[in-house]
Amino acid sequence: MGLKLLFKYWPGIFGIPLTAKLGHWQFSRRDWKKAIIKRSQERPLLEPLAKIPDDFVEKREDYEFRRIRLFGKYDNSSSECIVHPRTFIPAKNEDFSKINVTMRTGAHVILPFVTEDNRRILVNRGFVSLDRVERSFRMKGQSDEEHEISGIIRLDDDVIKLHGAKPNDDGTYKVRDVTNMAKDLETEEIFIDLDRESTLAGGPIGGQTKLAFSNNHLIYCIQWWSLTAFITFYTIRTALK
Repeated sequence: MGLKLLFKYWPGIFGIPLTAKLGHWQFSRRDWKKAIIKRSQERPLLEPLAKIPDDFVEKREDYEFRRIRLFGKYDNSSSECIVHPRTFIPAKNEDFSKINVTMRTGAHVILPFVTEDNRRILVNRGFVSLDRVERSFRMKGQSDEEHEISGIIRLDDDVIKLHGAKPNDDGTYKVRDVTNMAKDLETEEIFIDLDRESTLAGGPIGGQTKLAFSNNHLIYCIQWWSLTAFITFYTIRTALK
């Protein structure tokens, strides 16, 4: 008899708590995404930081999306981290035919940058087309001279927090994995997306920071809770038969 009841009511026994829990999770994710959108809209408008904050390690989330200006130079003797695939983000009203991009699909190039106070950090120099991912094809964009850069502080990609990080088979990256990139290039876990103005001629094109985030979690929440309501109705109707 017990197995018959279990078979009869299993949609309600398992489905109601599961779908209700998933709906609640999406609701909490909605608030989390709203906070990210708020930070990404407000922080880039603040006065740019003039150096890496002393408390960055302890309060790194307080500095996400902040603009920063640093003086130093790239370590071109180091290897690079490649993130692909990536789609080129043009500047507003930019003529695609007049920039050094042969195709819209490509990769981001991450290289160590050594600041004037000897901090070794990660800088996303920007986008290169697939036919220029190989370093030898963009030697003109390599510079050992000290210069000022500006960019936006970024943290690990949100996908890593949910699913962990898994590199491509060839050792390149699919997402922004600050922790492992810092290990690969022997830098601090500080990552900056370069601004377009800091692009070096012949090198990767900066200004590839995406600050537009969608928030569809309320829709997902309604979908799960609607399913909860349906399963509840179905279970009650089955019980009354």
